[in-house]
Amino acid sequence: MGRPLQTKQKRNIDTMLNEQQANFWQKVTVGQIIELKDQQTIEYLMNQGLGIQEHGADFEVTRERRIKSQDGLIEWLLFDIKCEEIQWYLIVKVVGDDFDVKIYEPFDSTCEEGDRNDLLDQEFDYIFEASDSEDFNLYDLGYVKYFEIYGPKEEEITYEQDGLFFGTCVEGNTEDFATVVEYTSDVECENPDIFILEANAVDEDEKINNQASIITFLQGCEVNLNEIEVMDKL
Repeated sequence: MGRPLQTKQKRNIDTMLNEQQANFWQKVTVGQIIELKDQQTIEYLMNQGLGIQEHGADFEVTRERRIKSQDGLIEWLLFDIKCEEIQWYLIVKVVGDDFDVKIYEPFDSTCEEGDRNDLLDQEFDYIFEASDSEDFNLYDLGYVKYFEIYGPKEEEITYEQDGLFFGTCVEGNTEDFATVVEYTSDVECENPDIFILEANAVDEDEKINNQASIITFLQGCEVNLNEIEVMDKL
């Protein structure tokens, strides 16, 4: 059975703006529809038994976060998007006049957001550097330069760190300290990109609370701008 049709219309942000421009994505908000038309998305959702309309798959924006590097040169627009029970993420990375758009899912399709202890409980400890001391603070450990996993065909894939950034993550009226780590695979695969966001609460005296962090651990790939469209729900 297909999912119910949603009433929507093409987003009219500005007659001079469209999905091919970075400024367009600055205006995307919660409640709008992200229409994905790429073959990988459609095949995946069909394999999950979800109804797909002729035009593609409609995801609703359910959450938005904006991350900016300390030097102000890079910005990430992080949107949670949902299609029925499928929870994915759309990330727009803006560097000057250049930008790219990528679609992500939870790493290993199972990783849930949580603090560092939660990730250890889920056996994702390999993303943190090992300590030589038995008496170490988990929150003092850095992220590894690379890690290896096995892909869906049991092939070995190495992900190498492609950037480590510090900055701020803003959601509504809340501003957290942010660590962003990006990795890229050394071989062609369905999800060649890894994105990690660790958001730490900031105390009233503006000190970073290392014991209060939430990690978002994602895997994904770039999407062709011709295969994505933003719409309003009526």
